[in-house]
Order: sequence, then structure tokens, then C-alpha cells
Amino acid sequence: MIGFLIATLIPIPLLILASAMGGAVAWAVLAYLTVFTALLDHVLPQNWRNHDATEEFRAGHGLSIALGVMHLFLMVIAVRYLGGPGGAEGWGVLPAVLAFGVYFGQVSHPNAHELIHRSGKEAVQLGKIVYTSLLFGHHASSHPKVHHVYVATPYDPNTALLGESFYRFFVRAWIGSFREGMRIETHDLRRAGRPL
Repeated sequence: MIGFLIATLIPIPLLILASAMGGAVAWAVLAYLTVFTALLDHVLPQNWRNHDATEEFRAGHGLSIALGVMHLFLMVIAVRYLGGPGGAEGWGVLPAVLAFGVYFGQVSHPNAHELIHRSGKEAVQLGKIVYTSLLFGHHASSHPKVHHVYVATPYDPNTALLGESFYRFFVRAWIGSFREGMRIETHDLRRAGRPL
């Protein structure tokens, strides 16, 4: 649990610092997000025992909501200071952009997945907003309505085929998820009598 908190919360102020300063500071933040966080997996004790689902990490829901809100804040910081005047400039932007990308991929994306599986409407909506900000909004529909229903069958675009290369799978999954998500959402809207 402590490793998870270190890997998810400490990078937030570091990313803000990287966006403001760029250069060597941003490279250090990127190293923290990649090398140090990976080392945590090897340093911290491993617990392979499956816990009872009713004994879920109690603060997990609040942490997930906080990470979703912080993602939106970080997205604004990234766009403002890495895409506009006043922040990191020139090549100093590169490590900061990479650091934000690593954090959004390692923390925000999996957290959005957790949020869309929560029972509360607000958490699900926050997960959809996070996915949309990552230009992956269709996943909020296609994941539960297509992947969960058809997992490990030819009907699931997110199940890799035997012998399929990563690159072929990536393109097929991205396009297929969007298409299938659109299809199922259109079907659901028509069935509910709501306009597209």
C-alpha cells in the first residue's frame, strides 16, 4: 500500500515542478517516474495472497477519486505550461512531456478503469472524463459493454489473436474498440428512445 501511495501521489508536485522548470529537473522527474518507481517493485515486499473482496483497501475509493481530480488539474498544467508561454521551453519541454505521458499512462489510465467500475454515478462520470481527456473516451463504453461481454472471443477487439503482432493488435484494438463502443452506444440510445 505504501508503495502505491509513493508511486501515485509523490509525482504530482514533481510534475508541476517539471512543467515549470523543464530541463534537468524534468529529466530527474522522468527518472523518478520510470527508474525509481520500477525499483519499488523489487524493493518492497511482495504479497501474492488474494484478499477477500469485502476487505478492499478502505481508502481506495477516496484515493481513486482524488487521483481522478488531480489528473484533470495536471492536464491543465501540462497543456498550459508545456503548450503555451511561461513554462518550459525548447528542448526542456521534452522530458516534461514524457514525464506527464508516463504518469498519465501508468496512473491516470488504470485509475480511470477503476473509476468506471465503481458503483457511484459520480465516480463513473469522473472515469469517463479522465478517459476523454486522454483521447480514449470510447473505452468507457466499449470496455464494460463489449470487452466484458466478449472477452477472449473473436468478437472482442481488445483480445489479441494467437500470433498477432503488437502493432497489428494495437491498430485493430483501437479502431475496433471505437467502432464497437459506438455501435453499442447507438443501440442503447435507440432502445431507450433517446436521440443520437
